[in-house]
Formats: sequence, C-alpha cells, structure tokens
Amino acid sequence: MTKTKLILIEGIPGSGKSTTAEMVEQVLNSLQIPAELYLEGNLDHPADYDRVSYFTQNAFSNLLEQYNQWSESINLASEPHNDGFLMKQSLIEQAKLPHSLIEEIRKRDIYELPLEEHIDLLLERWETFSKKARLEDKTYIFECCFIQNPITIGTIKYGAKNDSVMNYIQRLAQIIEPLHPILFYVEQMDLRKSFTKAMAERPKEWSEGFIDYYNNQGLGKKMRAEGIEGTLAILEERRKLEYQVIQELKMETYRLDNSAFDKEHHYKILQDILSNIE
Repeated sequence: MTKTKLILIEGIPGSGKSTTAEMVEQVLNSLQIPAELYLEGNLDHPADYDRVSYFTQNAFSNLLEQYNQWSESINLASEPHNDGFLMKQSLIEQAKLPHSLIEEIRKRDIYELPLEEHIDLLLERWETFSKKARLEDKTYIFECCFIQNPITIGTIKYGAKNDSVMNYIQRLAQIIEPLHPILFYVEQMDLRKSFTKAMAERPKEWSEGFIDYYNNQGLGKKMRAEGIEGTLAILEERRKLEYQVIQELKMETYRLDNSAFDKEHHYKILQDILSNIE
C-alpha cells in the first residue's frame, strides 16, 4: 500500500475545516501514524508563507539605505532567498521599528506581491516541502492552503481568469503527487448559514476584514459587491470554482457534508476513510 504523506483540508469559511483537520490528526494518532498538523495562519508552515515579505536585491538595498539606522534589526529578520531576501514580519514588529518602516515591509508581504511573482515563490516553496516530506516518516495535515489560498489571491484579490487559477492549482498538484495526497473537501449546503455562524463565532475584526477583502478587490469590484450580501455572492462564485477544481484534480478526494455539524458522525467518517491508509 502506498504511503500517504499529505492530507489536505479545504472548504468555504465556516464549513468546519479547522475542526476536521484536528480530527484527522486525532485519527492518525489513534492509528499510530506520525502526524504533523498545520492550521491556517501557522507562521512556521513548511509549504506556505504567513506574514513573510520578499524583497529583491535592489529593493532590499534601498530599504537598508533609507532606514540605515535600523539596518541591524532588518538584517536579523531577513534571510537570503534566490536573488533577494525573505523577511519575517513578526521579528520586525518585535524590534519596535518605526511605523513607516513596518508599513514598507508589509507592502512586500508575499500575499501582496504581483500575482506571477507570488506564484513563482509559492511553487518553489511547495517544491522544497515536497522533496523534504518524501524522505520523512510522517503524514502532514494542511488546512486550506492548497485550494483556498490560490483562489483567494488569484480570483478574489486580482480577479484572474479561472483558467489561470486552475493552472496554478494543477501545478501545485503535480508537485505534491509523489506524496500521494488525500483531499478532504468539507461542505456546507447552506452557505449563508455557515458564513453567518463563522461571523458569530469569530472576532468582529475578522468579519469586517473578510468582507472588506472580498468586496473591495478584483472579483468584488467586478461584481460591484457590497456588505454581507456581496460577500456571500462572491463566496458562491468561489464555491463553484472550488467544485470545478476538485472535479478536475487527479487526486484521491472525499467531499464531506458537514451541514449538521455532527462531530461524532464526522469523526466516524474520517476514521473509516483513514483506517485504510498506511
């Protein structure tokens, strides 16, 4: 039996991705399969970037010249990468640097870069992870970085064509193919109910930031989206694209209806599926 070294959890916000990812880890532990879980927002994610900026050599030199007084702190938070530098924003913020400098660094967040530059960096990151994971005796569990993130930056932020985003995800799929991944797509039939539930359970800042991000960038501007209704309309378009993605992927995929939020039943389904992996 082929060993699965990567399990991917995807779905619309509020569908139960985090809960599902944690359950997958619990099931693997019960099966005595070494597992490593990375939820959304993990700053140490091995295949994604979170709150990391990228500077070309010229941009980095200009930053050091402009903020020479704080060059030591900048260098300590940076590491060479190809022809440029990666910079962890958390280390910059800990150094208590000027607000203007922090804003300059945030502007170069990898998820704020032009789409093609972003894709190049992410493809390389996934390739490095895949090569490493092939040699390890463990199964990684990733929440929402395989489908959600490419669609968020490609479709939601930049309004890129679906074919372009599909191509990006297909390239990621090719990179991780040697890990024999399994994809769990967590579904909620009532999108409005699941999203409003997520809004009620999370801080107000989350929902305000989410609605602003969705309505006031690429796809949202094209659709002239406003408020919660606009966000729900965009989420519906996102869900359609995600369905198209999972239909076209040549990957072991399971669509899990979590509309009832029945944790015991949900766990049992995961247990039944995962008990058949090595």
